[in-house]
Amino acid sequence: MENLKEIITYSLDNPEELEDLYRKNTDEFKSIISELYSESPDVPVLKFWYFRLNYIPKPEPSDGTEKVPSGGFISEGWLIAILIAISGLLLNLPSIFLKIDPELFYVRYSIPVSLGVLAVYLIYKLKPTKDIIIYQGIIFVMSILILHTINTETDSQTDVLAILHLPFLLWGFIQLNFINREIFNVDKGIGYLKLNGEAVVYIGVIAIAMQIFNLLVMALFSFLVDDFIEFYIKHILVFYIAGIILAGAALTLREIKAVKLIAPIISKIFSPMVLSVVVVFLVNYLFSKNNPFTDRDFLIIFNFILVIVLLIIIYALVERPDDSDWNLFDYFNSSLIFLTIIIDLIALSAIIFRLSWYGFTPNRITVLVMNILILSNLILLMYHYIKFFRKKTRIKSIKRDVVIFIPVYTAWTFIVVFIFPFILNDFPT
Repeated sequence: MENLKEIITYSLDNPEELEDLYRKNTDEFKSIISELYSESPDVPVLKFWYFRLNYIPKPEPSDGTEKVPSGGFISEGWLIAILIAISGLLLNLPSIFLKIDPELFYVRYSIPVSLGVLAVYLIYKLKPTKDIIIYQGIIFVMSILILHTINTETDSQTDVLAILHLPFLLWGFIQLNFINREIFNVDKGIGYLKLNGEAVVYIGVIAIAMQIFNLLVMALFSFLVDDFIEFYIKHILVFYIAGIILAGAALTLREIKAVKLIAPIISKIFSPMVLSVVVVFLVNYLFSKNNPFTDRDFLIIFNFILVIVLLIIIYALVERPDDSDWNLFDYFNSSLIFLTIIIDLIALSAIIFRLSWYGFTPNRITVLVMNILILSNLILLMYHYIKFFRKKTRIKSIKRDVVIFIPVYTAWTFIVVFIFPFILNDFPT
């Protein structure tokens, strides 16, 4: 491979020779071009070959008109309406079968049902391979089965953990619609995370608009119909859960330019804001009487901060162009990563302390492993950021650290959801 790398390097000014090398050693040629481009992204020939070999077709920007995908048997609008109706009817099952506890039913099934109809919509839009469709079908069926087997009377720790981790597991499998089998492909992984960031913006705007609409409807009809507000909340609002998610996904896939411009601005605003909050929190922690070693609630706050800050870091990173140089924003982000490592080390020390004093439980095992995974991810990000500041690597290497951990987190949530309930089910909450 080294010989071929040297030949390619010496042949950059010879298009005919490069084409001949590509046709004779396609896979090896592609790997070497990617390596050379990461080292010298400003060389035009390398840039051309890199994007030629790694081109990912993008959906055409929408002109506002609805288009039926080729081979589709139903228009997109009708499909969304049908999926919203199905999800709403499923979530109304407690009102049909009075023996079902509505509150417990919604806690268990509202998010899986909503993500299920989202998966169907994405399969319709993106048309992944049959094996990807089968994988998703299997994981959703398994999810429904595991939720059904949860013992409502005991409410063990593993049952609660399964319900909490299931949305993240399903999110990880929904990613397959975008990346197919290329789970470590940086461009596709970052593309999926970007779409998630844009979808959050859409969903937030739609949710606010729907809240205003709901208040208007309830205010108007509460004077005309007895107990209307109670009926509306119990039977109508459940249709909005999937509706808001599907509407956000549909708008995201239309690639509206306004949101694409807003998302990077949001990331630049939030990064320094979150950094200042974390600094103030750590300073106050030093002088506080509370500590996560003896205070369980404080430890929960530590871990909550950890996850939120990690998401902000990821969101800020995915919005960076691959060919960008370091700037003030990178100082904010790298400082945030460093402080988050400190928070993780404190939380990890507290968890180990509590394990040594109070013993192992599913909750402590889960939090311990998750903290170790997040710490590993943060250290890798910090390592590549230092290299980035020294101009020994590009921003894409830092993005790669984000992408390679998505399947790791997904695998861990799979263990928590499907294995813990059967091997660690004797611990009460």
